[in-house]
Amino acid sequence: MSSSKRGRKRQDKPRWTNPHTGDNLSAGGILFHSNDSFWAIEEDGKKGIETNDIGGRYEYEDGDIFTTIRRELHEETYGMCDVPVSMIRKFAETYGMKGVYDKNRQCVYVCICVPIDVICETCGFSEEEIEGKFASLREKTVKQNPNTPRDAYKPLRIRKIRYEDVLNGGDDLSRIGYRLQIISNQLFKGW
Repeated sequence: MSSSKRGRKRQDKPRWTNPHTGDNLSAGGILFHSNDSFWAIEEDGKKGIETNDIGGRYEYEDGDIFTTIRRELHEETYGMCDVPVSMIRKFAETYGMKGVYDKNRQCVYVCICVPIDVICETCGFSEEEIEGKFASLREKTVKQNPNTPRDAYKPLRIRKIRYEDVLNGGDDLSRIGYRLQIISNQLFKGW
C-alpha cells in the first residue's frame, strides 16, 4: 500500500458529527439487556468467532447515526427487529447512549442499551423466542440466496449472556469483542 493510500484511509472513513456533543462518530449499535444479562451477536470475524453488540459503521447514505443503528439492527438480525428510525431516536432519548473512545479519548462509537422487554414489545416477540427466531430468519435468508457463499453471512447467532457468568469465567471472555466489553462495563458498572 502506498503512503498516500495509508494516509487517506483514516480521513476517508465516513463519520457523523453529533450536533449536541460534537462527537465525531464512525459507528453505532444497540444492545438488548436485562438486570443481569445481555443479548449479543456471534459473528464470524477475522480472528474467528467474536461476540459483539448489534452495530456497525456509519455510511454517508445513512445521514445520521440513528439511521446507521436502525440499518445495522435490521441487517444483523435478518429483519427480526424492523423498527423505524424515530423509535431508535426515542430509545436514545429514553435510555441514553454508551460511548467507546479511541486512543485520543474521542468518542467514536455509541451504543443504545435498551431493556429486553422494550425490544420484545417493540419487535413483536418474547424473550424466549429470540434465539430461535434469529436462527430461523438467518436460515431463510441463506436459502433465498443460493449463489451467496454461506460464510458471507457474518452474524451467526444471537445469545443471552449472563453478566455473572462472564465475571466468574463461565463465558469465554476472549471471544467477547472489545467494544462489547467497554459497553457492558458501563452498563453493569464493573467487568
